[in-house]
Amino acid sequence: RMRSLWGIMVVCLHLQTLESRIASFSRLQVPPSCFRSFSRRLKYESPLKSRNCYEAMAGFGNRRGNTPCVLSLSKLQQSLRPRWWTSASVNEGEDKDVAGRNDGIRINKCFKSFASRRKADEWIASGRVRVNGDIASPGKRVFPGDEVKLDGKIIEWENLAVLKPENPNQFVYIKYWKPRGIICTTDTRIKHNIIDAVNFKEQRIYPVGRLDKDSSGLILLTSDGRLPNAILRAKREHRKIYRVTVDKPLKVEDIKALREGVVITTVAQRDNKAKPLTAPTLPAKVELLDAKEVIMGIHEGRNRQIRKMMEVLGYKVDTLHREKILDIGLERLNPGKWVHLDNKEMSIVKNVLN
Repeated sequence: RMRSLWGIMVVCLHLQTLESRIASFSRLQVPPSCFRSFSRRLKYESPLKSRNCYEAMAGFGNRRGNTPCVLSLSKLQQSLRPRWWTSASVNEGEDKDVAGRNDGIRINKCFKSFASRRKADEWIASGRVRVNGDIASPGKRVFPGDEVKLDGKIIEWENLAVLKPENPNQFVYIKYWKPRGIICTTDTRIKHNIIDAVNFKEQRIYPVGRLDKDSSGLILLTSDGRLPNAILRAKREHRKIYRVTVDKPLKVEDIKALREGVVITTVAQRDNKAKPLTAPTLPAKVELLDAKEVIMGIHEGRNRQIRKMMEVLGYKVDTLHREKILDIGLERLNPGKWVHLDNKEMSIVKNVLN
């Protein structure tokens, strides 16, 4: 059967009229031993180019093993065309390398800052790499916003400049006035999720941070995976402003405790495991507006942090409303609506990313 496959592929590759049909097949899995043999046969038995045919493979992590390799027919065609095949023979745009488009990159390029391409392919073939929780396959493409993990550890691949930054339309940045009841999850199977509420169709976007279901106010959404890390890390000291009302009048000593820090226990996600974290909160800016209402400015992002801080001091939060992130506020917004960031707000985002 494999010899028959060799013959069919050689014939098809020589016929320009059939190339468009071949291109309709996205990938073909072939054992490495078969591909090596096929490569040798082409070198001695056909007038095709004799350069290394392994370049045609999207994933070649285990050339000497028995793990099936992913063969990209478009690259194989380009690699194996005969010498007489000229650029005029190819339909316009047909020879364009898929990896050069601004719609994502191959998964093995996500590790380019600390591993070779071959090493990355070995990790992928062994099942150590996951994309959005699913085991990655060789040749898989990742897009802005995708979460890539190696052995359970998140890889900040979008910070490695593997995408082309010169395209001004590569990422999208919007702000949304989240009403109460909307859940900040990208899982569209969950009712009242923020993705369906925003209903943005142009690109895949996701929220920067989160707001509890019972909280309201400003939240940013983007397709740029660099932004969450740039904004949410406590060491960056980017303050978020909240208006908080509680069930009873606040005491002076409790206001002071909120400003200096309160020991709370939150749940942190590490390596796909939930781990409790008991530690004091970082100093916060607290301004008393009314007996039961305060403005709080924090630059941490611990789970349900403000509610837990109030709970430790004996208060129950009635309403929690985020008014500002960085210097981006709710201007031009109404509850449940979203808008693109304007030029002034985009300059803030660019400064944060830089």
